[in-house]
Amino acid sequence: PSEVADPPATYESGTTGNDPSLTFAPVTLTQLQVENAGLRWAPVTRGEIQPQRTLAGRLDYNRERLVVVRSPGEGVIRELRFRPGEAVTTGQTLAVVASPDVASRRGDVARGQSSLEMVVKQRDRSSQVLEGLRQLIQRIERQDLPDAIEAFVETNHVGEFGERVLAAYHRQRLAESMTRGLADAAASGAVAEKLQQQRTNELQAAATALRSLADQSLFEASFALMQSDLAVEEARQNLDVSIQRLHLFTGPGSAGLDVLSPANPSSDHGSSDGSDRMAEVRLTAPLDGTVEARHVAVGQRCATGDPVITVADTSRLWVVADIRGNDWEAIDSLPGLVCMVTAPAIEGVVFKAETLFVGRQVDPGSETAGLVARLAVADPRLRPGLSVQIEIPVGQLREALLVPNSAIVSHDGERWVFVPDSRHVTGSEGGRLAGFVPTPVVVGLSQNGQTEIVSGLSAGGQVVVAGAFTLKSEWLLDRDAD
Repeated sequence: PSEVADPPATYESGTTGNDPSLTFAPVTLTQLQVENAGLRWAPVTRGEIQPQRTLAGRLDYNRERLVVVRSPGEGVIRELRFRPGEAVTTGQTLAVVASPDVASRRGDVARGQSSLEMVVKQRDRSSQVLEGLRQLIQRIERQDLPDAIEAFVETNHVGEFGERVLAAYHRQRLAESMTRGLADAAASGAVAEKLQQQRTNELQAAATALRSLADQSLFEASFALMQSDLAVEEARQNLDVSIQRLHLFTGPGSAGLDVLSPANPSSDHGSSDGSDRMAEVRLTAPLDGTVEARHVAVGQRCATGDPVITVADTSRLWVVADIRGNDWEAIDSLPGLVCMVTAPAIEGVVFKAETLFVGRQVDPGSETAGLVARLAVADPRLRPGLSVQIEIPVGQLREALLVPNSAIVSHDGERWVFVPDSRHVTGSEGGRLAGFVPTPVVVGLSQNGQTEIVSGLSAGGQVVVAGAFTLKSEWLLDRDAD
């Protein structure tokens, strides 16, 4: 205070503690004593305060960001590449497991890939044959030179369909040659007209047979290509199923698994057997986070589903608390409510959290429902399992008289403040004396370093906010002396 000699009067009639007939003897101090005690006073203010419930809770992992990576099958742990507390990123190899079950499923995938490659080649061959057959028929229909047709057949795939069409073409060519040879002889009367007609009929039959065989060959070649396409699709589906079965078998921890390759081909585990390496599977990190626990050791046998490594993202921990029946009114405001979290192990720090949900089921033993909130920030001091307290708003903001928590002292089950009063300032040989009247108050809620005054003070009045404990000690000494 700038002036100790003239503290402001704060009493107003009609308020508890303000009636002069109810005042208590003041504590008087010299200006030097005030300064040495570090006394300060400030006005009673009006502000907003909100009813809250304080619940005991604990920190827990964010269950949406916690994964226990498990063994995909029976086998042996070959490698563990991270220790608890070490950071990992998505896709990093956490462990290597050798499992015959994995080898079997990886073999299914390998066979599926081989089958797919085979039918794809067959489909490509069928496509080439069909295209070659079409071009061959086009060349025959436009009556290309026989040598050109023969050259085309030698340099292109026409398959057995093309060979049959080519044979029919040669028969037609022979019939044409024989018909032309008899034409001159028939004209001179050297050959009977009946023989000439027979050769003409044979030529027509050969031409008809060629066209029919060409159409039939195109149909059969197209059908063969369709069958090849179906075979490719079936093989691809079978391969996809084998890959999905492998990934489902190995679980989410192996999402980045190269299904045909060993976990680490360059590593030496004492065996060069390819089938042994085919049994290895990498268990990879499913998310960015830290290794929280290792559940096995290198060389240990494990069964299907046994936990190997736990990975968690601890950047946004959960706060878990139990809401009892008398606190269920807090449920009405959830979720998305901002609440305050404190930890006894971390003094003087308040953390913000956002409520996520309240469990639908009530525990029959404790008759509580679980509340879950998520911390807004990451802090290395916050760890799963740490005991905390969570303050949850349960009502509407309301206006109230507020004083700092440091202004309140307790005595005989009551709350008191010290009010500087100019009526108790007098002169003395030792210097000016300042008077501070102990005043009982009724308090309400306390939050954010402020305490609600229900009665006992008025807005604008002054109260001691620093050194109140010193004044309490002086007051009690004076009372004992009296």
